[in-house]
Amino acid sequence: MTAFFACKNKSFVFIMVLLSNELIMILLHATIWYSVS
Repeated sequence: MTAFFACKNKSFVFIMVLLSNELIMILLHATIWYSVS
């Protein structure tokens, strides 16, 4: 049970990191496009 919870927690952290990376990339692209135009 504890190992299962740790595995779930790890995948949750992995998903959160992926989502934050996507958000950072979107923000970077948005600022670049804003400064270009």
